[in-house]
Amino acid sequence: MSAEKLLLVAGEGNIPVFVAHGAKRRGIEVIPVSFTFLRPHPDLEDIHYFEKLSFQAVIEKGKQMGCTVCCLAGKFPRTVIFQPGVLGQDIHSFLQRNADWRDRPVISRVLQEFTGAGITSISPLDFIKGVLTPEGVLTRKTPTPLEIKDVRYGAQLARMLADREVGQTVVLKNQSVLAVEAAEGTTETIKRGASLAGGDVVVVKVGRSDQDFSSDVPAVGQDTVNMLASLGGGVIALEAGKSFLLERDKSVALADTGSVCLWGFTV
Repeated sequence: MSAEKLLLVAGEGNIPVFVAHGAKRRGIEVIPVSFTFLRPHPDLEDIHYFEKLSFQAVIEKGKQMGCTVCCLAGKFPRTVIFQPGVLGQDIHSFLQRNADWRDRPVISRVLQEFTGAGITSISPLDFIKGVLTPEGVLTRKTPTPLEIKDVRYGAQLARMLADREVGQTVVLKNQSVLAVEAAEGTTETIKRGASLAGGDVVVVKVGRSDQDFSSDVPAVGQDTVNMLASLGGGVIALEAGKSFLLERDKSVALADTGSVCLWGFTV
């Protein structure tokens, strides 16, 4: 990619931080923007905030700063579109005209607007290739035969849910499904599932069959590992090559001290 300035549209989590660092290492100036109703990572500096969710406002800022390339990175909670007072007129009008409010149609429309304005959208993967989950068990703790069965069963369910844009995560134990992710996000899904089983659960997270790395990539990092460890431990199974394992060395080290198995599996 050849660019001097990158318009970084930052959601929640630390993926935008990794993107910013990767771009800067390549000599690219990063212009981070986000929204007041989100919680961007505190390590992301000099963010320009918008009060309303509006692709037109973001595009205008990008053109004003001379950006020809943009990257959407981080978590943009689906629940945002249901919050009162946060939608710009352009997003509001689009949603009123369309009955399909799933992630992919909405994001696709946003990216079309950027392209039409002469700003090319690229994937976070262009800057953080080292975070793709590798294949194999990464921790000292390994899955038991029963946990392997849970992962295989959970992966089938999670793939079906991901392809239908319901969610990407399933929590189960002994073939019993405890929690399925929807709009509440991965963290709340794991909390709900682990609390029902008293810990030691299997968390399976997969991407879509045709996973697009430009948005909504399944990701796990230290926060998720710490949370599962605090809830009794278990297994976190991520689809190898189609998910992000953030800060791998630190995440694996935390898992090793918290009775958590990290496993990159293939569906």
